[in-house]
Amino acid sequence: VKINGVTPGPPSIAALYVTYPATVPDKPFSFGLLHLIHRDGKDIQPPALKDQVDVSSPAIAPDGSAAGWLVDDENCCTSYPLSLGLRLATPAKPVREFHGDGRAIFGWHFLAGGKQVAFYQSFPHGPPSAHYELRSVATGRLIAKWDDDDSIAEPAWTKGLD
Repeated sequence: VKINGVTPGPPSIAALYVTYPATVPDKPFSFGLLHLIHRDGKDIQPPALKDQVDVSSPAIAPDGSAAGWLVDDENCCTSYPLSLGLRLATPAKPVREFHGDGRAIFGWHFLAGGKQVAFYQSFPHGPPSAHYELRSVATGRLIAKWDDDDSIAEPAWTKGLD
């Protein structure tokens, strides 16, 4: 049964898109801003962060329960922006932000059908020095972390991130 053309179900994210260029108050330049389309057709635009210059790597969880994207910030030591934060949005909760240990984020994805998110961080130059985190989408809680210099074997959840 459809109500106003929408099949009822749990709140979910149906699509996302980035608008270019987007002019943001208090910013002297234009860049892309992410929009989330909820299953009911509502278009939500999470606010840009203070140092944000763009967004990258947007994705929706397989079950539609969450969407995520990287926040690209200006970087003092490179001529290009770096992704220094991962933002997650769900239809029912405010946007969560993850910064890990502060290094640039080079890869991320949803796991467990959208209940978890994993991301990979490293330095942009020099020898690779990887840091991985696995977090709960619902609570933001750190489930596990792993550094490539750990004496334990690489966990399965880190596969496919770098």
